[in-house]
Amino acid sequence: MRDPELRLVEVSLAADDVDAMVRFYDELFGAGLEPYEAFGTTFYRGTLDSVRFVLAPNALAGVDAAQNRHQFVYATSDLDALLARAERAGGVVRDRAANVATVLDPDGNTVVLQGTRSSGA
Repeated sequence: MRDPELRLVEVSLAADDVDAMVRFYDELFGAGLEPYEAFGTTFYRGTLDSVRFVLAPNALAGVDAAQNRHQFVYATSDLDALLARAERAGGVVRDRAANVATVLDPDGNTVVLQGTRSSGA
């Protein structure tokens, strides 16, 4: 008997500051988040790297976490340019090393960015 097919189809993220989170994920990752109504509130749906991505208001989700329990890791051909874009989108660069950096999104979730530094640093 073969194992059943399994694939990731959606990632949902509970957000405290939904507007700031929409801006961050749209500007940094081109998520194309669009609002939709469900359960008496507004959610946002788009895609992250071909996977459906949903931002849900944390007031509805009720997540009580001191920090995130997930972490997105992205590879880029120009780490410096992506870090600058992350800051313009409302993110905060928490730390960086030769070819990797950790960025905090507007709700404080960590996103790891890996790649080549255009400055050669």
